[in-house]
Amino acid sequence: MKKIHKPYLISVMVFLTVIVGCKKDVHQNIINPPKVYNENADIRVLKVQFKGKGITGRPPLPPERIINYQYDKDNLKKIKLELPTKGVMDYVNIVYGEHGIEFYNRQKAGDVGWEYTHVNINDRNQVEDIKIWTPVLPHVVHYTTEAKIHIERDKDGMLRRVGILREHYDNDTYAPINTHISSYNTYGLPEKSVAEKTWYFTAVLNHTFDFEFEYVRAEDIPSQLKRLVNEELLYLNRYGVINFEEYKIAGINIWHPLSVSGEGNWLVSFGLPQYHILEDKSSYIVSKRNTIIYKYNEVGEKEYERTIVEDFPYKHDAEAKTLEIAGLKIWYEYVEEK
Repeated sequence: MKKIHKPYLISVMVFLTVIVGCKKDVHQNIINPPKVYNENADIRVLKVQFKGKGITGRPPLPPERIINYQYDKDNLKKIKLELPTKGVMDYVNIVYGEHGIEFYNRQKAGDVGWEYTHVNINDRNQVEDIKIWTPVLPHVVHYTTEAKIHIERDKDGMLRRVGILREHYDNDTYAPINTHISSYNTYGLPEKSVAEKTWYFTAVLNHTFDFEFEYVRAEDIPSQLKRLVNEELLYLNRYGVINFEEYKIAGINIWHPLSVSGEGNWLVSFGLPQYHILEDKSSYIVSKRNTIIYKYNEVGEKEYERTIVEDFPYKHDAEAKTLEIAGLKIWYEYVEEK
């Protein structure tokens, strides 16, 4: 019998061990495959943590607050505000009716600039128009007026304009940016937009703005969540939650009633991912916003004043299902998990 050298025998044994180990690993992956989610799967937002801003003439608000979204089967039913000092409290009630969705601000008071919103949805799950009721002046509790947000799309369904109709604007409590999308990029997202010249901008602010946007692919983020963030950063959300972004952009230090907690219109839209102003899902997410500010001179001509550049880096944890961007930390889940 031919003698087998010991080094050769050891090599054969190591080789067989590796082969058996590989087969075992492959078998385990087949039995317990890694859970991979489709980027285009539907999601719902569970919670948002954000940093608030102090409001002139009121006690300072906690620096960080949490908004919780509660669902009943497939529908958002309530939005709750969590404060370090007061715990969790009812904030917004939601009612679904034959003609749309109604949001009631339970924390409303005379100095809160939002009381009620009615959202009309068409049969394509697009937001068709929005009606908003706000106090006329700070501390006037029992007298509110209505504003109507018009959403305009072209014949191909592309969004062109989101803004308040002049005939439905009879007070200065709610004065959002009227956004007109002037161009789209090659992957179907707004590249440039302008704040339309309105009476409010010229008479009160004396400013107008142009916007330019850049995006990143962010393949790891669900496309529906990308769209929710895009609507907010593109100034397309107009649900009545008043944070007066035009004052911040123009750099005008003027007091006006803000929402009770300083949040933006994402407060409403993040709870309704199935309904959309921009589109159902976005392939890219906003990474940069350039705001070009113009001021009107004595004869009403537009003159360049300055440019504000904002970058929006993100941090996404696919395992924990959290996204951090633009001062928000968003917890979400996949609808298919339910």
